[in-house]
Amino acid sequence: MNILAVAHLTADTDLLADEAVNTFAFKSNLEVDPETDLFDLAQYVEGFWNVFGPDYATVDRLSGYMSVSRSRSPDRCLIELFDVTDHLDGSPHGGPVLERNWTLGNAGGGSPFPEEVAICLTIRGGGWATQPIEVADGADPDAAPDRPRQRHSGRLYLGPWQNTVQTTVDDRARPSADIHNAILDAAQQLALNVSTLDNDWRWCVWSRKNAAMYTIEDLQVDNAFDTMRSRGVSPTFRRTRPSPVYP
Repeated sequence: MNILAVAHLTADTDLLADEAVNTFAFKSNLEVDPETDLFDLAQYVEGFWNVFGPDYATVDRLSGYMSVSRSRSPDRCLIELFDVTDHLDGSPHGGPVLERNWTLGNAGGGSPFPEEVAICLTIRGGGWATQPIEVADGADPDAAPDRPRQRHSGRLYLGPWQNTVQTTVDDRARPSADIHNAILDAAQQLALNVSTLDNDWRWCVWSRKNAAMYTIEDLQVDNAFDTMRSRGVSPTFRRTRPSPVYP
């Protein structure tokens, strides 16, 4: 069974356009119990932001770093699970097979960053290192080449954040070591939690081009902020001044 989990971090405006969305892919090669397994998967996806297992009990939760623009009202966030077993090529997979409402944990201190600011978690699946970076695609020489290695990796653009995720290095604003560790700890714990389920579940990179799921083997966070323009808020005010009076 192959599952796509879509996590919606609802904004305090309650507008769909203001949501932050992240997706996760999971697979099991065994016969699963849909009710128990899917319920647990949804819980563990929530736990990426809210809860750690015993090995990481003392580490900061990601929810504490998340912007106050994210709703903390009870059950305002949503996780949807979709069965993509017969749709690994990316074909339409229909409606969710399970929905779970959840509450994002309390915000910590600081002030909100612009909504566009993100930190990228890169996930790399099995076989990534053995894939060529680029190969000829056999089409017109001017066409874009195939990039097989990219089919074994994915990215989660996490955010929006409070400014507590920032530090200054060489006069440049960069993600702090604390947020690096918080993200990587949360990702490691998600992978571990999923692997403890009875039916051999794994967190994966989903390649629609290859119609395949690759078990994640490597997690990375770099020290530069990224931008998700689609998360930017609309202006509510515009200040205008007349041009100067020329002689």
